[in-house]
Amino acid sequence: MDNEGYLTDHGAPHVKTVVDRASRLAATDTFPLTAYETYIILVAIHLHDVGNVYGRKGHEMRALTIMRDVLGNIAGMDDVEKRHIIAIAQAHGGHIAGDKDKISRLERDTLVLQQRIRPQFLAALLRLADELADDRHRASRFMLDAGLVPKPSEIYHKFAEALHTVEIDHAGRQVLLHFDFTDAVAIKTFGKGDCEVYLLDEIFDLTIKTHLERAYCMRFMYPLIPIDMISVKIEVTNGRDYDVMHSVGYRLEDRGYPAVPADGLRGICRAEDVPALTGEGLRSLLTTEVQR
Repeated sequence: MDNEGYLTDHGAPHVKTVVDRASRLAATDTFPLTAYETYIILVAIHLHDVGNVYGRKGHEMRALTIMRDVLGNIAGMDDVEKRHIIAIAQAHGGHIAGDKDKISRLERDTLVLQQRIRPQFLAALLRLADELADDRHRASRFMLDAGLVPKPSEIYHKFAEALHTVEIDHAGRQVLLHFDFTDAVAIKTFGKGDCEVYLLDEIFDLTIKTHLERAYCMRFMYPLIPIDMISVKIEVTNGRDYDVMHSVGYRLEDRGYPAVPADGLRGICRAEDVPALTGEGLRSLLTTEVQR
């Protein structure tokens, strides 16, 4: 419990789930990780949420503090290796100066201890695995049943409780998310910060977030691990005899023609690649040169 409410699980069971999701994502016909990269991402997964011991806000940036001040040489002896592990762990969320695109700041590939690793790919794999780890094992069932979850955090636990299956379907290039909750839950609202929301609406919102995370991570994971869509199935059951009363299904995938960012090239190119000249600026430059 902190001043942001009662968090869903961030301890050993969550780490185990993230490891499972990362393993399932990587379980392609041609396993895309080297033995050393497997070690790197496993350590990063164990570190990615430990900053929550200091509070939720900015937790992703505290992996360095934990590794340096708490774990020390238990987390390895080499500082170069530690630096890359920390960077991969810290890219799973948050932002830098308002920019959420933290993975692009990492190297595409590099050498560590004479072994090649792909920091962007590993960070994307961790980030997507973490996104897919929010199932009912993460909810505090006892606290929910006892009515002890603080109001601002209720919906997060109800969402996790409802998500009973997360399946990586490599053949279909999709992730399957299956939810189930009773009619009694469907007609109630639950606390979310200062608001009250229905669980169905929260599922809609958070599966959109999952779709955005998938699209973002695919920039760094494709074609090694191609996932093209999120397929969602929601069943509302009769709490008395478990019969399905209503079923909702939809797929989230990239559609339509890409939009041009409002800031043009600056919204597409890296900052260092944006041309400094404009058409008018080029005209003035050429005119000056001709006059010389």
